[in-house]
Amino acid sequence: MAIVDVRDVSVLEEDNSFQYVNFTVFLDTASSAPVTIYYYFRDISASAAYGDYYGGSGSATIGAGDTTATIDAVAYGDLLVEGNETFELVVIAGQNATLAGNAAALVATATIMDNDDGVSDPAPGVGALADRLYGPASASPSLPTVTAYGIFQKEGDSSFQHARFLVLLDQPATTSVTLSYYFQDGSASGAYNDYTPVSGTATISAGQQATWIGATVYGDTAIEPDETFNLVLWNATNAVFANNAASLMATATILDDDGTPFESPAGMGPQAVPIATPASESSTLPTLDVRDVAVYEGDSSYEYARFLVLLDKPATANVTGYYYFQDGTASGAYNEYSPGSGSFTISAGQQSTWISAAVYGDTAIEGDETFNLVLTGLTNAVFANGGAALVATGTIIDDDGTSTTVGGVGDFSDPVTPPVSVSGPLPTLQVHDTKVFEGDSSFEYARFLVTLDRPATSMVTFYYDFEDGSASNALGDFNQTSGSTTIAAGQQSTWLQAAVYGDIAIEGDETFSLVLSNITNAVFDGGAPALQATGTIIDDDGGSVSGGGGVSRPALQVRGPDSSGGVVMDAVDTSVAEGDSSFDYVFVHLLFSEPLTTSVSVSYQTLDGAAEDGTDYNGISGTATFGAGTESDWFRISVYGDTANEGDESFILRLSNASGFSFANGQSTMDATVLIRDNDGSGTAGSAETGPQFSYIPAGTEYADDLTGTDHADTIDGLGGNDTITGLAGADNLKGGTGNDTIEGGPGGDAIDGGTGTDTATYAHSSSGVTVQLQYNIATGGDAAGDTLTSIERLTGSSHNDLLVGNPSNNIIRGGGGNDTLKGLNGADNLYGDAGDDWLYVDNLDNAALGGSGTDRLIVVNGNGVTNAVGANGIEIATGNTGDDTFDGTGATVGLTLRGRSGNDVLTGGDGDDYLFGDSGADELRGGAGLDRLFVDENDTVINGGAGSDDRVIVQQLASATTGVSIDMAASEVEVAYGNLNDDTFDGSSATVALSLYGRNGQDVLTGGSANDRLFGDNNDAASGDILNGGEGNDFLRGGSNGAGGFAERDQFVFDADWGNDRIFDFADNGAEKIDFNSIAGITQRSDLTITDGSGFALISYHDAVGGWDASIRVDGVTAAELQNNDFIFV
Repeated sequence: MAIVDVRDVSVLEEDNSFQYVNFTVFLDTASSAPVTIYYYFRDISASAAYGDYYGGSGSATIGAGDTTATIDAVAYGDLLVEGNETFELVVIAGQNATLAGNAAALVATATIMDNDDGVSDPAPGVGALADRLYGPASASPSLPTVTAYGIFQKEGDSSFQHARFLVLLDQPATTSVTLSYYFQDGSASGAYNDYTPVSGTATISAGQQATWIGATVYGDTAIEPDETFNLVLWNATNAVFANNAASLMATATILDDDGTPFESPAGMGPQAVPIATPASESSTLPTLDVRDVAVYEGDSSYEYARFLVLLDKPATANVTGYYYFQDGTASGAYNEYSPGSGSFTISAGQQSTWISAAVYGDTAIEGDETFNLVLTGLTNAVFANGGAALVATGTIIDDDGTSTTVGGVGDFSDPVTPPVSVSGPLPTLQVHDTKVFEGDSSFEYARFLVTLDRPATSMVTFYYDFEDGSASNALGDFNQTSGSTTIAAGQQSTWLQAAVYGDIAIEGDETFSLVLSNITNAVFDGGAPALQATGTIIDDDGGSVSGGGGVSRPALQVRGPDSSGGVVMDAVDTSVAEGDSSFDYVFVHLLFSEPLTTSVSVSYQTLDGAAEDGTDYNGISGTATFGAGTESDWFRISVYGDTANEGDESFILRLSNASGFSFANGQSTMDATVLIRDNDGSGTAGSAETGPQFSYIPAGTEYADDLTGTDHADTIDGLGGNDTITGLAGADNLKGGTGNDTIEGGPGGDAIDGGTGTDTATYAHSSSGVTVQLQYNIATGGDAAGDTLTSIERLTGSSHNDLLVGNPSNNIIRGGGGNDTLKGLNGADNLYGDAGDDWLYVDNLDNAALGGSGTDRLIVVNGNGVTNAVGANGIEIATGNTGDDTFDGTGATVGLTLRGRSGNDVLTGGDGDDYLFGDSGADELRGGAGLDRLFVDENDTVINGGAGSDDRVIVQQLASATTGVSIDMAASEVEVAYGNLNDDTFDGSSATVALSLYGRNGQDVLTGGSANDRLFGDNNDAASGDILNGGEGNDFLRGGSNGAGGFAERDQFVFDADWGNDRIFDFADNGAEKIDFNSIAGITQRSDLTITDGSGFALISYHDAVGGWDASIRVDGVTAAELQNNDFIFV
């Protein structure tokens, strides 16, 4: 076979007009048959979009006996100084041709030499041989291997260009190879006309080794980053993908030419990358998964979101399944996407396919929105991750706001966890709740996903019926249907659907239910006789919506009647909305205590109440037989609508003549009441929940469950989610599972196991106080009596007096009502007293300690120092320990008592009348507003009474103290001071408010200020007495009596200039006690004073001629004659 080759070429640009660029394709020898090759041109630095050249694509033939052919491109001239520019010719073999070097493709370069840049270039002409491109490494001993290459394509300002992806085999095809493909958004958007996102099939004919797949790229003048889109190859026939991949993805980059210079040159891009397949989960069957996808919304029209479905290996037989699309935050009812359903097939030998949904554009700024693809009913393969079904997410990228999401193939899907098996030989079936947006008109389907714990071994059959909740079939909210359905042998899932009708009424979310009953060849989840799933119609007419749609939690497990022996049947009361015309069905459900082992029968008859047969409903009567294996069934009764304002009405279905079982009420007959809720006047249709009045088995799920037991011994497992579990009476076994659970055992000795997560044991409804110590697993009193607690991190007490103690974990302990004692016991604990007078024992590791209402105490239990904002935290009494504690009462309006004990403590009062005890250590005491009492010692560094009057400082005498306390009364904002055993100094010289200073024992120095002060030296057991100086103002001075030392009274009353009209109450005229005028220059002798007698006192008067001020001293208990020079100290 002739060998084809081609050479590079160069031409001189010229200034205008154009010239041809001639590539000569030549053979090594003439061929006896025509040789055909295919070609296309692509940009490098020259751009077809900018008019540098034109090439296009096509084929060329070298006739039989000839050896050459010419492929022409046109180069256009200009006057721009732009340097030499290049473009490329890509050649692939067609018929009767082999490319040089056994290459899969040849690439020849054309150079347009710029004649405007003044640079000398070589003479134009023919250049070197073309570059050789080779296919991928072989991935199969028998089949060709496929790869593809991306492309860097210049954008242009208008019109369009073709971005061509080169597809190569490792060897020429022996039979025709077909490849399915589609284009997918990256940062470029098909919806925004950046490119055309088509799909199709490419063929490489037998004997050929390459082809290309083109996408149209549209130019614009927007300054934007380079943008990308992807070519996805799937379903290769008669070939395998490189690396044995299930599919390949190659990237096209659209080079923006409107802003900064090109960041990348045009030309061939990187080789396609394999799209990861799921891990194998079966030794005999392929494993199937589906990838998420993101696509741009656009402003109008639509684009397809394509979900890539992959197997871990080629199918050995046709793999089939079913799918449906389901609302997430995007709504099918609002025409944001098309919520269809259908089936898919991956043929034997293939490994991939795709499922698409149309996404519709708009101009609303709404943020990214999502919808889901649900895969079910799989045959000849297994779902990935053990799923009974798969849920993939489609993201609609909002391009009207500021979204930064990029389009393209996303992560693998999420598996739907199968139900927990409750039967060895039979599969277990569960159904999931669902949510769907309502829309304004027309309808959308609410689809309920039904799954088994394993593929069915024989056909599973069950009955279903849709029933009113707060939504009503009769009032046009949804379409009620009933019937039976199947899951075929080998399959593990299906779905049931009900049409939901849109309206524009602002009515809030509404619900209806799907009830499954009477199952064959499987058992219901939890061993229940029936299941009830909830469909939520999300109201979208009132502004914001409550959340998104989609597959939700597993259905509730209906509880059958209890039996102490023999088969028992119960009939369930129900209700239905009436409607205005036509009729609606109501279902009366029958539940057996166990599956029947033989056929049983019962007579039935409807009886009028306020509702009348023939007018309000269509009565039924007869005998019903239920076959072996039945555990639930129903009677269906027609209810007629009308427009009469008649209120709610009811009738009954009476059961009698039970054969093979007994009634749950222990009577010979059983009545089920059917309430028809009137919608025409005072009736409750539309305002109250309707449907069957089931009770439920408390079965946990992976969601947040609210599970309640009975008065018997229950076993409840919350499984996943943040569950609320209530055992009620009985010795219950309660397990939270994963998640942050709240468990209340109720009366009886319960086994409470929180599982993983942060779990709470609560005794909120206990009839008396409880004692619970997590560290030692002690539980006594009230509902806690007999309980065992495992993996519990949080405790909540009762409304009585509780003792609650944690463990070394990080506990949260709440007292509830009552006078509680709470202790965290190491760990970063949070203690909340709640109501009552509580005691909170804390350490330095605790995060929070809040008292709540009542008079609450905080006690520090270690010496590492604790900080607590007692004022904000509702603590009224706080006691520190040996560490450096900080108690801040800011914000408190009641009086606080704060005690530091040893350590360097910081105590701050609030707005009430506080007591602050520094105790030992270098403490800081700040009273705040109110009449505060500060108990201080000589080591304290900050003493401040704060705002308010009559703040008091009391000196605490430490046993080891040898010195007194010195306090600046004004700076400390204290108005009353009490000393102690040692020599204290209370200096009020800067004070402007009235002071009361009490020295008590020791040689004290008391100094008043400018107001009318009271100074009491008190007892003195030292050789020297107290020193009292009233300062300005009219002051009251009492020196005090002798102390235990037997010394004579020897206090010193000091007077400075402007002293005022003072009074000395207990002057001892003994020569040792002194009145000191030493600082007053005008008083040098007794005669400078005027001393007269009063009634029981001597009055000393003085006029200062220099200063012009007058002052006096009333000295009680002495006469003027008794006050001689030895009683005074003069200058």
